[in-house]
Amino acid sequence: MPKKIKIILMLLLVFCVVLVIDNRIYTQDLRFYQGKDNGFSARLISVCLLSALFYSVLTENHKVKMFVFGFVIGLVASISSYFIWFFFFDDYGLSFHVIACTLFIILYFFNESRNGRSSPRSP
Repeated sequence: MPKKIKIILMLLLVFCVVLVIDNRIYTQDLRFYQGKDNGFSARLISVCLLSALFYSVLTENHKVKMFVFGFVIGLVASISSYFIWFFFFDDYGLSFHVIACTLFIILYFFNESRNGRSSPRSP
């Protein structure tokens, strides 16, 4: 499957997961909303797993290594977006989820462009 199609499918998956989790937290489904945490544990887990899946699906080599790397990037993106959300937004957490997912996607493409320029491309 071409990489552009994989990217589009992964972005659609991220969008759908964010919408489903947001809807479940907003309706206070107890599988996603555990009371005082306001659904942040479900959002944190989803960001870490989506990031790991994003990195492992879009790479061609070292899938397990990139899964672990994506999980760590998702964790870092979640922690940094939590502080951004805490200082600048006042909602129930949707902006946290969107910022975290956008951050790990941007970091993936930054890493991809950096690696693409440093290594010579074969014809």
